[in-house]
Amino acid sequence: MKILVYSHASSFYGAPKSIFGLTNELKKDNNEVIYVIPDHGILEENLIRKKYEYLYCQIRNGLWQIGDLIIADGVILSIM
Repeated sequence: MKILVYSHASSFYGAPKSIFGLTNELKKDNNEVIYVIPDHGILEENLIRKKYEYLYCQIRNGLWQIGDLIIADGVILSIM
């Protein structure tokens, strides 16, 4: 199974820490887990340590920004 995990925070407390624990168990069953994180931080350090795949994405005013792409409701609005 492929699982996409979006974390609203780069910290390693509360929800981000809980979902990290859950995905550790899911990875043991050979599930593919990809994290989307908003910024550098302690969560990223743990993902690197476990060799988990991740990328950066920030949501501002309902718009997703992934690298140079800005996406709203699944439609690419612009490439900066």
